[in-house]
Amino acid sequence: MSKHEVEPFAVKPVVAAVMENCSVDRIYKLLRAGELEGFKDGRNTKITMASIKARRARLIATKPFPRAADSKDATT
Repeated sequence: MSKHEVEPFAVKPVVAAVMENCSVDRIYKLLRAGELEGFKDGRNTKITMASIKARRARLIATKPFPRAADSKDATT
């Protein structure tokens, strides 16, 4: 991000879907499940950036990608 760019407080579901590499339907399912936080802005639904970041942190903490050294099949 450049010096003058400001991160948005919230994004539309279609933007959240692109950011999370999933479908808009999946974003709405995550909202209903409480995995993401959102609100209505008039007729528009918005997803908070804080909830997107928090979900990413939860995923990393609970499901880290296995490293080769951690694998039973790793050779030395």
